[in-house]
Formats: sequence, C-alpha cells, structure tokens
Amino acid sequence: MPKLGASFHRTFALNRPALVQILRLVRERQDTSAEGRVLDFDAIAQGTTLGPVYIASMRRYALGAGLVDEEERLTAMGEAVCGGDPDLQKTASCWVLHYSLCCPHGAGPIYWNLLVRKKLRPGDELDRAQLGAVIRDATKEAGGDEINDKTASEAATVFLGTYSKSDGLGPLGLLEQVEAGKYLVKEPEPPSLWVFAYVLADYWRANWGEVPGVNLMQVTEPGGPGALLVMGSGTVNRYLGDLQSAGFAVVQRRSPPFQLNRNWSSPSQFLERLYD
Repeated sequence: MPKLGASFHRTFALNRPALVQILRLVRERQDTSAEGRVLDFDAIAQGTTLGPVYIASMRRYALGAGLVDEEERLTAMGEAVCGGDPDLQKTASCWVLHYSLCCPHGAGPIYWNLLVRKKLRPGDELDRAQLGAVIRDATKEAGGDEINDKTASEAATVFLGTYSKSDGLGPLGLLEQVEAGKYLVKEPEPPSLWVFAYVLADYWRANWGEVPGVNLMQVTEPGGPGALLVMGSGTVNRYLGDLQSAGFAVVQRRSPPFQLNRNWSSPSQFLERLYD
C-alpha cells in the first residue's frame, strides 16, 4: 500500500472525535455507493462540523490508521472497530490505530514506523527539535521525497501531539509532556491479549506470508509485532502461552531454535474478539 506523505497531517494531530464523524459518514454511504470513492469533500463538509483543512487531515488519518481503504470503504479492522467501539473510546481501539500507523506494511508515513521502533523506548526523553531532524533524515534514507526542516518539525509536533493528547492516542499512556518541546516516554499498560493476537496475525500475514512457523525471536525482535506494541519480551511470551492455551498457537521451547507455530487461519478471527 502506498505510504502517506510526510505532511499528510496538515499540521493536525490525530483526533478520535473527528475520526468518529468521518467513520459515521462512511458507514452511512458505503452501502449505497456501488463503486469508486465513497466520500467527497462536499459530503463531509455538509455532514460534519470539520473545517476544510481538517477534513483533508482526518481523511488521511482514517486511511493511515487502517480504518478505511483507498476508496474510503471500511476495512475489516474498520468494521470491527465501528461495530465494537463506534465512538473510539476504548483503549483497544487506540492500540490498533497506533499499530496501523506504524506497521511497515500499512499506509502510515515512512517515519512513523521508525519513530515507534527507535524512539518510543520507556524511560527515554524526546526533544521535539531533535525528533524533527530524525524524521527529515529517515524520510530521505528510506527513499521518500526530501523534506525541509519546517515540514520535518511539523511532523515531529504532530507525532508528539498524537501520543500525548487525550483526544488522540494519549489513553495509551506512552508520552507525557514534561516541559515545552520535551516529552517522557512511559511504559504503557500492555494491550489486551486479543489486540496482541490480531497484531501478531496481521503482521505475520503481511511479512511472513503463509509459513506455518517462525523463530520465536522474530516476534520480540526490534520492529517485530511485540516491539511495535511497546511490549517487553516477558509479556509477549506470557501472551503466547495464553494463545497456546486457547488453541491458537503452539510454542516450542524444548530445544533451540525456539519456534512459534500458528494455528489460526486469518487475523479476522481475532477481530471478532477485539472487544470481548
């Protein structure tokens, strides 16, 4: 899937109440729209309280957060979220939005994955100015369009705001502002077992394909599904044991290399349990 550009946010952090307005219109219109894009600007302007630039921003967040596809129809994840948490009030929803923005195969901007992997480490302090330089350099190194200091600085501000504001992804408890431009990365409460299971299955399908088993280290390594959820290896291993007990996985630790074998057919099996 094509990645969103570095300035997709139009200087606005993710806002869940605004996303709710977008999603409500998508649900109303997608069943009556036979083909092509479900929404247009006029429909959103008339059906929401959002301003014109904000509309552009939130439509892109809905795509980057995995709620809608490129034609602005609900994805399987979007259907599950809208069905189980239509007002986006639950922490489970925040976790899957976070994951979709930062997973390597999603539509989130190039730098989002790198910042989650390398900068959201509990105990570290983030400086907005330094983060901007990281975004600028990472985008260039990854083959994206070269961005200037202003664009990079705005992206850093938006990333920090998304994770620190209560109407963004603040409920995850990942960031706390300690002074102007400086934020402390905190250790969050881990997501639920079924959020982890969905993320593991979705990441597996996109990155490991149809293989029945992988080395256990791949689940906990930097950039893997556990790390993207800011989970320690101990919590990941406990959850894998829970999935084995539920019949969804087989964990082999008798002799190295330790192995995880999947016993699920599709990530949708866990979407059904996301709000249990």
